[in-house]
Amino acid sequence: MKINLATLLYFTLILLAIILILPKSLLGFYHVQTFSAIYLPNLMDTKFKSIIAYVTFVQILSLIFKGSALSISNIAGITSVLSVIFSYILLFRVIDGDTKIKSIISFLYPVLMICASCSNILAGYVSGLSMILYFMICFFFLDERRKYNYISLFFVALISWITLGLFWHSVYVMAYFIFVFYIVTSNLYHIRNAETFPLWNILILLTVSFLFMWIYLREDVMGNSLNLENLRLIGLSSIFNKGSFTGIYTYNHNLQTYLGYVDIMRYLGYLLAYIIILIFVIDSSISFIRKKKVSKNQIFLITLFISEILFIFLYFISTGTFGVRVLLTFSYPLIIIMLNDNQHLCIKCLNNFNLRIIITLFLIIPFILTSAFSLYNYLTESPEQNISIDTYENSFGWISEYSCADMIFSDAHTSGHYQLSYSLKNFFDRNQLDFCSVDYIKYEKIVNTTYNPSDNSLLVINEILYNKHLQFQSLEAWNTFEPLSPEYIEPNIYLNKVYNDGSVIIAQ
Repeated sequence: MKINLATLLYFTLILLAIILILPKSLLGFYHVQTFSAIYLPNLMDTKFKSIIAYVTFVQILSLIFKGSALSISNIAGITSVLSVIFSYILLFRVIDGDTKIKSIISFLYPVLMICASCSNILAGYVSGLSMILYFMICFFFLDERRKYNYISLFFVALISWITLGLFWHSVYVMAYFIFVFYIVTSNLYHIRNAETFPLWNILILLTVSFLFMWIYLREDVMGNSLNLENLRLIGLSSIFNKGSFTGIYTYNHNLQTYLGYVDIMRYLGYLLAYIIILIFVIDSSISFIRKKKVSKNQIFLITLFISEILFIFLYFISTGTFGVRVLLTFSYPLIIIMLNDNQHLCIKCLNNFNLRIIITLFLIIPFILTSAFSLYNYLTESPEQNISIDTYENSFGWISEYSCADMIFSDAHTSGHYQLSYSLKNFFDRNQLDFCSVDYIKYEKIVNTTYNPSDNSLLVINEILYNKHLQFQSLEAWNTFEPLSPEYIEPNIYLNKVYNDGSVIIAQ
């Protein structure tokens, strides 16, 4: 790739945009809890063993830059954004297709991906940093200019796979399916055509490491998968909406009405994408069976299709929702490239230029709108963008000085930052504290003024969330509630207000 003026301008604008919208505090879900582990005396004390490599990465950043937690998070965020962009540029260099279309997709699609997952990627959490690892492996598999060398491929697979597995369990499973089915499909195709693609040793390595690490990292999910009772508890309404187990307490976005229409378009876009993929897969399978020439794009799409089905199945068992991560990460941009590749497109029903343009627009427009709404929600409704990281210093100082509590309940953002202060100030040497986000049952009791805390616990209600109408996030099933009103404390005969600094109210 030549560095020209347009490319330089692109990255300059990207860096400026990143700096302008970097979070003002840490991500309230798992990020801040994981981040706080870097200050523990022993890294293995962290409960997040599936992402110990991320904790190690952040600890290295803290040693190099010796800055505040927010500064380190922002550095990781910039790294995360750039890794996503370079991953797409790297991968689409070895994908077949029109050069101009590939260039447009390479530079614009990752921007949409970043906007669609602002909080996660800009906070420097694991998805962006994990992405470049499995893109690198795909690059090695798809790059036909490279002569396969057993030793180099072995170490690339080994290092990347172990690191990937330690970063994020969902990406780990997703990548495993893609790699395995690509190796199997490619080998079957090459055997039928008297060619060689000898990567069975890598397949065995990946499978053994996957089984070992999946059992080690996700034994709780395996237990849930074998429990049929859990499947009966999954509601159909939860399938299409991650974090929808909140009923009447679900968070209402400022643009909720418009967002509903966008969601309809988005799901129709997904449906159309699956139909187009199925058409490509059927056509490729027929060519495959008849021993006709099949491109690496077609083999890759067959791989993605099979991987998507298995990943959705496992994700549904684990969470009760459909995770279309394979579709959004790989399949969407790939089918857009394949649809607009006149030289390699052999499907008669898609030969009409106007039809392909309409299909492409129908796929792209909902994703653009979804990304725009996600960016808007991040800027106006997320706690990490609208609450400063030092907001909770005074209240945690009061807790450490005057409270004998051993458990604190709050929203994920507040409890997470308390846990960060707990680690930074070495408070764990003086008192053992547990930090929990409010789940659905506790939230309902707080609203109904029947919440009865245990003798040694505190309830913290974040007033800023309520005043600014920000998202009240819970670690339970990624739930997002309406922010709790401070007025729920006074009528509750079981609660006494013990602290109020204008930012948070603490009750016991």
